[in-house]
Amino acid sequence: PPPATPELAAQVEAITAELEDVDRLLLMGEAKKAEVSVEALAERVSSFDHVPTRAAVYRAAARVALDGERGPASLRWAEAAYMEARDVDPATAIDIQIVLARAYTAEGLHRAASRELDVVVALIERHVPGDIEFWRRTHNTRGLLNQKLRHSEDARSDFERALELTEAIRGPDSASTAAAHLNLGSALIELGEDAPALKHSSLALQILSLI
Repeated sequence: PPPATPELAAQVEAITAELEDVDRLLLMGEAKKAEVSVEALAERVSSFDHVPTRAAVYRAAARVALDGERGPASLRWAEAAYMEARDVDPATAIDIQIVLARAYTAEGLHRAASRELDVVVALIERHVPGDIEFWRRTHNTRGLLNQKLRHSEDARSDFERALELTEAIRGPDSASTAAAHLNLGSALIELGEDAPALKHSSLALQILSLI
């Protein structure tokens, strides 16, 4: 829902600007500053009277922590975002549950991660079956989970689909596409398919050298 008063709307705008500053820090490679900034913001909005804004901040804190491989922090904020997102629109709930599944995977909570991904797939199919970005992120997260579980063939399948969707959305020369090549390459190595693994790893390095 939109903010109920002009004062609340102004506060939402200010918080949104702070989240944009966090994104800028990440783009500049200032990951530590981004972590400090977004976690301070997350602590500050805990009593803020606007659910979508709290959910957005907690989600951002979880994703920054995941990128920094800080599993416990990512899980804390992902679960906080999920608690807020239950009453928000389906797209927001899907977005946050994908982040929560990633956090569970990072922390080795594989059964919980699998459960969240099953829910995500059902929600996407019900509400936004044509949302390619959600499918991309879901396949990528499920690939990571399957890799942790040593389900290498399933991981390969998910990473192949994630790469296909990433190229379609972000283009063949994006950082996201490079990461998708690396994920698929790592799954292929586990399957003993060294030649195609080397191909994907080389493509990833080639893309990154041009960014």
